[in-house]
Amino acid sequence: MKITKDYKGLERQENGDYILIGDLISDENIEIDLDDWLRVTGRIESKKTIITKKTLVSGCDIKAGCGIEAGCGIKAGDGIEAGCDIKAGYGIEAGCGIKAGDGIKA
Repeated sequence: MKITKDYKGLERQENGDYILIGDLISDENIEIDLDDWLRVTGRIESKKTIITKKTLVSGCDIKAGCGIEAGCGIKAGDGIEAGCDIKAGYGIEAGCGIKAGDGIKA
């Protein structure tokens, strides 16, 4: 699943961020190709990998069966969990726990 500015339900905010109301769930990879942050009000879940060039923000959990990678930051209202690595160019923040099968790098 590829998320671009034309993705159904995606809205651009005045500050340039994108917002998606609800959950973002896929059995495949989630590749986010946007020029600013993506904020998802619900949870973000992929059975494979989640990749974004910018910052990824979730109101709930962020879970990936494999890895999570962000060019900037990753922030979740609850937990962040990945079967393998979690990588972010800047920071990683979770309201609850952060769990990775392998490494965490920020």
